[in-house]
Amino acid sequence: DDLDRALNEYLEQRPGWKVLDVGCGSGGQSYRMAARGAQVYAIDRENHRAYFSKPAAPGAVVFRQFDVRKLVQFLPEITFDIVCWQRAIHYLRYDEALQVLAYLRTVTCDRLYISASGLVSPLGIDYEAYDEHVRQRYACLNVENQRAYTIKVPVCLYTKEELIILLEEAGWGVLACWQSDFGNVKAIAER
Repeated sequence: DDLDRALNEYLEQRPGWKVLDVGCGSGGQSYRMAARGAQVYAIDRENHRAYFSKPAAPGAVVFRQFDVRKLVQFLPEITFDIVCWQRAIHYLRYDEALQVLAYLRTVTCDRLYISASGLVSPLGIDYEAYDEHVRQRYACLNVENQRAYTIKVPVCLYTKEELIILLEEAGWGVLACWQSDFGNVKAIAER
C-alpha cells in the first residue's frame, strides 16, 4: 500500500517515535512500523490480541481493544508523534470522525496518515446513501458488497474533496491527498 510505504519511509529516519495505529486489525502495519524502531500503540474495536503476541524488536507494539469513539478515555496523558488510521474511519459518522480527528490533533506532535473508503469505488455501487451529503451519509453497502468486503454495518464513504474538508475542519493541514486505483482516498496531514 502506497500510504503504508510513505509512512514507513518517514519513520525510518525517526527511530523511537511513538505511533498510534487506529483500527490496527491484525497488526501487519503495526509490526512494520515497529521494525523501523517505532513504539506502536495499536487499537482496534475488535479483539486482535492473539496477533500481537510476537516480539517487535527493535521497536515495541502494545495492543488495546478499544473503540476509537472513546479515545479521550484511552489517551488522557499520552502524546504521539504520528497517527496511522488506515481503512477504518468509514465506520464512524462524519460528526464522530470530525470529533475524533480534532482530538487526535491535540495528542499528535507531527503527522497523520489516513485512508478512507471511497464513495467513487466499487463500495459505492448501489450504496443507498450515495446521493446524501457527507454529513448525513451513513448506510450499509449493497448486499453483494457486504459479503465481498465483510462490512455488514453502516459506513460513511468519502470523496477526495470531502476527506480534505473533514481534515481541515478538524484543524489538520493537508500535505497530500489522492485516490487509489480501487477508489479509496488517502491523505497525509500535519498538525
